[in-house]
Amino acid sequence: MIPPKSHAVWAQLVQGKKEHTFKLAAGSMLLFNVRSQFKKDPARLDALIDDVHKFFSKYEVAVSDDIKVLFGKQ
Repeated sequence: MIPPKSHAVWAQLVQGKKEHTFKLAAGSMLLFNVRSQFKKDPARLDALIDDVHKFFSKYEVAVSDDIKVLFGKQ
């Protein structure tokens, strides 16, 4: 199950405060992209969190190990 968008880890990922090496290359690419956008316009934080959350929701099966590591779910 994907944690809600309100979970602090989403914002930390977008802001670059939390580092993680994804098993799925697309996850790393997405994070690089949203971090670049955040640096240009921090006011877009909520929209960027939405983008990351949608990606994780869509590919939940493929990123399940990453979810466990990032959110401490075993």
